[in-house]
Amino acid sequence: NYYPKGECNVFCDETSRYTCNKEGGKVCKTDYYPENECSAYCSPVEGNYTCNQVTGHKICAEMRTGEECDECVEHHFGETCSNFCNGNDEYTCSQIGKIVCNDESATPENNCKKNNIPVIAGIGAGVAVLLAVIILGLCKCYKKSGNKNDVTDEEDNIY
Repeated sequence: NYYPKGECNVFCDETSRYTCNKEGGKVCKTDYYPENECSAYCSPVEGNYTCNQVTGHKICAEMRTGEECDECVEHHFGETCSNFCNGNDEYTCSQIGKIVCNDESATPENNCKKNNIPVIAGIGAGVAVLLAVIILGLCKCYKKSGNKNDVTDEEDNIY
């Protein structure tokens, strides 16, 4: 398999990685790189990596790492590596990146920190009463004179 035909200057033997052009140059088959060499195989895996079109090296997707780009970068978990979790003194992270509190009485919703504010039962009603007292204390009420339509300038303060 010498090329160009009739001149026999260049040898090119087609393989599973490349074919030969009319001049005897290598033409890489799909997923083989670099051009004219065809020594590196790289077939993109959606969600894991793409391939450098010049070298054939794998380019890991965002939040991916490892030789096959099948591992999550540090502090990222889950199938798509989109769950972020960075354990600390209050919690650790499960294999899928869920927060696991070290103290069973704490909750993941507040990053496992204990809520030290006491909860008062019926606090809504207590707030309503307090607001009513404040409003009444600020309210100025006028005494009506004997005539229903007249209002005097006297004020009563309610305490």
